[in-house]
Amino acid sequence: MRRKVLNVHAVHFYPSVTNYHLVITLVDDLDAVHRALWALWMGSDRLRGVYVLERIRRGVAAADVLSTPKAFIDGFRFPDDACACASKHKAKRVTDHCPAMKRLMMDERSGDYFPRNLDKKKRTKPLNVPWGRVPKKLLLES
Repeated sequence: MRRKVLNVHAVHFYPSVTNYHLVITLVDDLDAVHRALWALWMGSDRLRGVYVLERIRRGVAAADVLSTPKAFIDGFRFPDDACACASKHKAKRVTDHCPAMKRLMMDERSGDYFPRNLDKKKRTKPLNVPWGRVPKKLLLES
């Protein structure tokens, strides 16, 4: 803010059930890509950020949405939609059946674009990776 790289209107800090949200509102709106890049730069959730960018790349109009039962940021930002889902919109079983997510993101509402390490197999010994080219077999069998 001191360097005036972004024309900041207000800064808001809110707790949620599991974490905290820092919301920065600007005087002038940024395009969706620029907004996602700044969010990542400021420490936003990396997984959320790359998913927003991928939805933008795929042409999803509502690539980054706010779904909440009430107005957010003292009425400055209103939800993009509302639903009565009892759970957070992370699991496919929730997003596939949420009417608000369907209206906003259609077929992309449960998109899982990037692989995550969900392997159940634990490493049994330290992985010693050689310098230079690493054999795929070494990585896959570790």
